[in-house]
Amino acid sequence: MPEDYGGPVGFRLFTQRPEGVNGFIIQNANAYIEGVGDAPKKVLLSLWQKRTAETEQPARDFVSLEGTRHQWLVIK
Repeated sequence: MPEDYGGPVGFRLFTQRPEGVNGFIIQNANAYIEGVGDAPKKVLLSLWQKRTAETEQPARDFVSLEGTRHQWLVIK
């Protein structure tokens, strides 16, 4: 089943440009790794531990158009 990524995406944007953020209003957002589900953990944990072209490619595939289609149409 697809997970909700709005919170993690917002947190990521904040870390890239904290000067553009005045505050947070957070409701029902995943702010922890357990909240993103097993499939994202498989591709994101190694990327977060050591970002290289090799660890980045599975994450790029996961968020690609085909990866998104798979999450919504194939995974149940």
